[in-house]
Amino acid sequence: MNLITARILDTLLAPIIWVLFFVKQIKQKKRIKTKSPKKILIIRLFGFGNIILISPLIKALKKKFPKSDFSLLTVDRNKGIPELFKYDKITYIKTRNPFSTVFSIMKFILSNRRKFDLVIDLEPFARSSAILTFMLSPKESWGITVSSHNRNLYDKTIEYFPNEHISQFYLRFIHPNPKKPKLPHISLTKDTIKVVEELGLPKKFVILHPGTSENVPQRRWPPERYAVVGDWLIEKCGFSIVLTGSKAEKELCDSIIKHAKHKKDFINLAGKITLKYLPAIVKMAKLVICPDTGIAHIAALMETPLIAIYGPNSPKLYGPLMKNNKGVVVYKNLPCSPCMTNLNKKKGGCNNPVCILNITTKEIISKIKQIIKNA
Repeated sequence: MNLITARILDTLLAPIIWVLFFVKQIKQKKRIKTKSPKKILIIRLFGFGNIILISPLIKALKKKFPKSDFSLLTVDRNKGIPELFKYDKITYIKTRNPFSTVFSIMKFILSNRRKFDLVIDLEPFARSSAILTFMLSPKESWGITVSSHNRNLYDKTIEYFPNEHISQFYLRFIHPNPKKPKLPHISLTKDTIKVVEELGLPKKFVILHPGTSENVPQRRWPPERYAVVGDWLIEKCGFSIVLTGSKAEKELCDSIIKHAKHKKDFINLAGKITLKYLPAIVKMAKLVICPDTGIAHIAALMETPLIAIYGPNSPKLYGPLMKNNKGVVVYKNLPCSPCMTNLNKKKGGCNNPVCILNITTKEIISKIKQIIKNA
């Protein structure tokens, strides 16, 4: 299930929200809220980058409720990233097809109804997760409202604040005026590092990651421009180039090699590694260049130098939380940007994304020089 499917599903589920609200009003009993919930469920379904962006809240919640067990519910496309954050239990919703998705959701509900003391739904606009939270019937539920949507299905809500970084916004669940958050320190397992070392990657390489999954492809910088930047890195800096992406993005990565002069110095790993091993590869890289997508947040987590190319989305809201100023975000901040927000369910995009197309190879090369100088 991707964001497009989720939007369609949410539209269809809107009437159900009202039905559930009236059911809740009729059957509502005074529920006892526990000051120290024993079992807490976090719901964050879409985008492995979002799993990273909720980590400051999870860290704060563990500090607030040190004796609690923390579970996460997310989609199977994110598998490999939640394991970095030491949840007590992780459940993955299968997304192979609509039937497997519905079946795995219903199975989770039937197995866990009334078992959680607290469910925290971190989906910014999804009605489906609000209904899921309601059907789990926890002792207490927290959630986000956008223009007051879903408000009546949660016990505690925070209204979406569109001028604040999403990680800082999440902290409003427990702090009225949260400070700028920091990502936690992450340690990779020896087995993961060993598998990546066995790939035999060059000692000096830069990652170019052109894809953005199937969601809002207008975020993508043109592949021929990645080729120009890659050739410059090879000629001027002596780096090799590693291309990363999903199996569906292999052709996109192939097109970069097609446009490149130094084809033999490009290595296409798209579709050849699972998400589990991507953080270790990013950790080994000298630099990551990518659009507004999950690997930017992996680079921030691994403290790898980063150049992130933003357009339809605002880095002010969803930018990587870099440590020690190792990251550079290239963003034109045009009057039409951002067009991809939680207020419009991240529909965004247009037929002529000048916010991305106006970013030149010269600008990116200039940022590379800046990072090398400050290294």
